[in-house]
Amino acid sequence: MLFPIQDWRMLKRPHLNLNMQGEVKLSRKGTDIKDIYEQFRSDGVDFVHGSNSSSLQGVALFRALLPMELINGTAWFHGHGLASGERYFSYNALFKDPKTFRLCPLSIRSRMEWFKDASGRWHMHEFPVFRKHVDVAAKGVSVNATANFNDSLFYSGLNTGKETEIFPILYGMKLDRTDLHFSHPVSGETLPHPITREAISIDKIRAIYVPDKRVAEVRSQLELRGLIRLGKAVKVGLCFQMT
Repeated sequence: MLFPIQDWRMLKRPHLNLNMQGEVKLSRKGTDIKDIYEQFRSDGVDFVHGSNSSSLQGVALFRALLPMELINGTAWFHGHGLASGERYFSYNALFKDPKTFRLCPLSIRSRMEWFKDASGRWHMHEFPVFRKHVDVAAKGVSVNATANFNDSLFYSGLNTGKETEIFPILYGMKLDRTDLHFSHPVSGETLPHPITREAISIDKIRAIYVPDKRVAEVRSQLELRGLIRLGKAVKVGLCFQMT
């Protein structure tokens, strides 16, 4: 078994603002939850991935949302840093605590992050120890069905803020069931959320949802890199108009 069952339970994502029937409970400012679901439906979106604006440069360069295994093995990311990308599921699927060889606590993971010194050079306090077998969470990209978009929305808000000029993004995709893992391929345990079997090509991206007043900026970034169709898919996400 690549990943003990108890480890997967420890890694389970929080399901935010859900009642016992799985219905989203949101306070809204001028946006009805039905309008959000209708936006997804009209755009042909059935799965979403929460990220932030730091992901745009990599998406434009590699024409895909890459899984953590590929990100870690691609020199470009080590030269630019990674302000997006989940550090929980995927990190523990790729690395292990060098002392206990179990899950990496936050204190260990922070020491294994690349950081830039005053001279602009990238360093790492402690080099990570790879798992013998890379687990499924690092081989694919985490997604949620649109019914659970609020989970992805939570992760899109990490590492964002006025101090960083990084803002949240929700990628909307059309995926087939054959594109996804719904259960762990070795243990058979149901995953907390679907994980793609590989990178998500931009051909699968139907919409890029951004906060109000960010559309022109994101569209320009993509179109300048020749991604005209993807640039036209950028729009204000009604999901960001909630309070």
